[in-house]
Amino acid sequence: MNRLSQSAVLCTLIFLLSAGWSATAWADPSHLGVTLPRNSRQTPDEPDRWVSGKSFTETVGHFRKVLGAREGIRIYQIVALPRVQAVHVENGSSQFGWTGINISQIDDRVYIFFIRRR
Repeated sequence: MNRLSQSAVLCTLIFLLSAGWSATAWADPSHLGVTLPRNSRQTPDEPDRWVSGKSFTETVGHFRKVLGAREGIRIYQIVALPRVQAVHVENGSSQFGWTGINISQIDDRVYIFFIRRR
């Protein structure tokens, strides 16, 4: 193989590897089988607590879209105060490794907390 062919093969490999990496890097995060809103990040000290990358309304809408039509899932409001809002996602089936998800907004930060199935 001549030098030009080797360069072309190397460039192609680099392109394919970087394309695969970026597709994985930009995928929405997930936890215990549930896709989370884009740009959500796990808190360093609690593995089942996440900070949402979206607003409270967008986060609740995301969970309604992802989980709302599944059998055994119930989504309802548990707190509605001026600076605090919270919604609970109840899992009545054994389909996932969690029994509930609390989505709460305190001031401007939105938290997602998974309650693991025991």
